[in-house]
Amino acid sequence: MRKRIFFSFAIILSSMMLSATAQNKAYLVLEYMHVKPGNDAAYIQTETLWKKIHQQRQKDSTILDWNVWAVTLPYDMNAEYQYVVGTVYPSMDAFLNGYAKVDLHKIFPGLSDDGVNSLLTTSAASRDMVRSTVIELLYNDGFNGKTTPTYVLATAMKATPGKEGDYESLETKDWGPIHKDLIKNGFESAFSFGRLMFPADANSPYNYIIFRFFDKAAMMDKQDKADWNKYNTANPAAFTSAGTLRTEVHTELLTKVVSLKDDAK
Repeated sequence: MRKRIFFSFAIILSSMMLSATAQNKAYLVLEYMHVKPGNDAAYIQTETLWKKIHQQRQKDSTILDWNVWAVTLPYDMNAEYQYVVGTVYPSMDAFLNGYAKVDLHKIFPGLSDDGVNSLLTTSAASRDMVRSTVIELLYNDGFNGKTTPTYVLATAMKATPGKEGDYESLETKDWGPIHKDLIKNGFESAFSFGRLMFPADANSPYNYIIFRFFDKAAMMDKQDKADWNKYNTANPAAFTSAGTLRTEVHTELLTKVVSLKDDAK
């Protein structure tokens, strides 16, 4: 299978993702799942079952959010992964001890020890986790509790070596207000920007991710109607600096298929 680079956009992910707007810090864990042809229904059924577990974790404040996303574009029959599971944690402690409070017998009353083992075995058989990454979310906007994005455009970015701080400032201080206005005027529903923490490899093809969320596909059709000249006039550096501070590595469009609230429609 061809190795593919994930994301250009920007989890939070976070819903993806995120209830993380109110947090000073939040961490997004992305798990890339390979599902064999014909096994999609079984995999979605498995994640729907795990949804109950994650709902309890959210009640316990162990996680902030959790969603399952299907890779929609670009389509590739030989893709390394077909789904991405995003989980948002309020702290590293919550991530490292993420299942310490989980009691499957409480979540599934009447489930025997054999039943627990069967559930875990069935889950493992429905997919293979190709890899996982940890992202520190640095900026989020638009996640107001009412936003329920169906699509996310994720773009992986490589900051110019030695200019990481300048690039972070560009996305948060220069482009942040632009995305806020785009959200206000209905061109996107939320925005998130994060820094890759793990794997911590200086030779990684990307070290940042941008996520643009859309409630409906129709929002993406409106992009050419946004007043980009207005933004360029107000802050030309946001546009000119972008070309020198980062390189777009890869972009994917993902569709939400399972979430903590309701299954995506």
